[in-house]
Amino acid sequence: MKLNPLRIGKIVILCLFAAAGNFLLNTLVETVLHLPLFLDTLFTVALTFAAGPLPGIATAILTSLAKWLRYERMYEKVWTYLFVLCSIAEVIIVWLFNRRYLKTHTDMDIPGEKYPYGIITKAVFLLKLFLVACVAISVSGGIIDLLANPATKGYFSPEDTFKMSLLRYGTPLLEANILSRIPINIVDRFIVIFGGYAVSLLAVPFLNNKKNPKPNPITPPAPAGS
Repeated sequence: MKLNPLRIGKIVILCLFAAAGNFLLNTLVETVLHLPLFLDTLFTVALTFAAGPLPGIATAILTSLAKWLRYERMYEKVWTYLFVLCSIAEVIIVWLFNRRYLKTHTDMDIPGEKYPYGIITKAVFLLKLFLVACVAISVSGGIIDLLANPATKGYFSPEDTFKMSLLRYGTPLLEANILSRIPINIVDRFIVIFGGYAVSLLAVPFLNNKKNPKPNPITPPAPAGS
């Protein structure tokens, strides 16, 4: 779809709202509920589904900037600054998966269709995306943690409980960094991917000026002449 000033303005508005949503959700989970989850990319993923990679990356950067301004300790600022790379990686993964889906599937949401093939296809797509995102974020987060360790000493992250247990059994540091993230990322990536897709369904009508838009974020239009 060709961009126009109105659509660009809407995307900018969505980027700001998405970054604010990420920040508020992260604050709620981290400081109010004290849950060991990283949910500060849910709205980033939603905007990537709805509008593509550039708005997603912009949202990731804005979210990290907001968190950077909130934190007072330098190691927290360094941590936030570096882990924006994980958010950007997730945006790229979501975009690539979504792009591939659009190229390889036809629209199965036909009015009156009795078979739930469209729903099943979307669920399988999201499950595959969730698994890849979980592994990718665990690996990239583990590498960043290893490289940033000297600058972030004193910062305790939720996965450190698992990491210390692994280190006691002689697990190499990089492997411990990666493996300790998997239990947490299994939960938070599931919420982020499926929740992000659900939220994107609300953003698409705003972008397209339609009450029931077709296509939706991961459903391509029906072939011409069908």
